[in-house]
Amino acid sequence: MSASRKLSIRVVYQPDPTAEILDRPRADGPPLCMEACDSSYEFAMRFDAIGDGFTITQDRLVIGCTLSACKETAEERETIGRGEIAVTSVNGEVNYAVSLPDGCPLTEREVIPLFFRGKHLPERTLLLETPYAYPLPHLEKFFERIAVYDIDPKLPKKGAVITGKRELEEDGSNLALAMKMITEDPEKKRKFANLPRDILPFVEDFSVQKFMDVSFILTLR
Repeated sequence: MSASRKLSIRVVYQPDPTAEILDRPRADGPPLCMEACDSSYEFAMRFDAIGDGFTITQDRLVIGCTLSACKETAEERETIGRGEIAVTSVNGEVNYAVSLPDGCPLTEREVIPLFFRGKHLPERTLLLETPYAYPLPHLEKFFERIAVYDIDPKLPKKGAVITGKRELEEDGSNLALAMKMITEDPEKKRKFANLPRDILPFVEDFSVQKFMDVSFILTLR
């Protein structure tokens, strides 16, 4: 990528709607529940003109949440309102901003533990590479379920040994074997087939073929 341009990525996601009771005793009323809702993460980086160095120019996570007053259980609750927690890293300095709905008895200091305050990230480190992106333990770490692969386009063409590892390797060498597991489940295959159509509209279908009873080869049509 040219050093004159920067790489920007923004992801808007919906965490699992699981309400959990906050660990905060309250003598003046019922305990509070928090449920994560519409959230987003975005970062941008600019690459050096020489070498493989880069600078992070933007790094921000916004966690949306709904606060409620719980009754007997987390399922029985009265909604107080919606708020958000914004986590930003500027030159490595981590900052938090909390927006709470009217009527919420919590304060920002109670939402963000002292442990998370005043932190500074190592050079060229994104928020999501650290625990500081998740100030509340009950908020789901959505991005932990996302893996990054550096696929060598030559390796998948060689086929994957039938007895090989079924979890996708970082270099994609066993891509055919991993894809076979998807093709064996009609619902998984349908969901996956919708993804490449956005970037590879010329691909009509895909399948995994057995080659000489020793390996699998991924084919596209």
